[in-house]
Amino acid sequence: MSPSRRLVLVGWLCFTASGVLYLTSAVKARDPWTIAGAAVWLVGVVAFLVALRADQ
Repeated sequence: MSPSRRLVLVGWLCFTASGVLYLTSAVKARDPWTIAGAAVWLVGVVAFLVALRADQ
């Protein structure tokens, strides 16, 4: 894997971690809109990770 692709992967993994933290906070607050937003965020990140994997 090239250094630039590795950096892109690290960026997407950081976005994934932020989404998990966002979702955890939303569940703790029992806020359905924030839970939905965090879930959509994570689905989007997974889509980008799948696309990144497919481009290899």
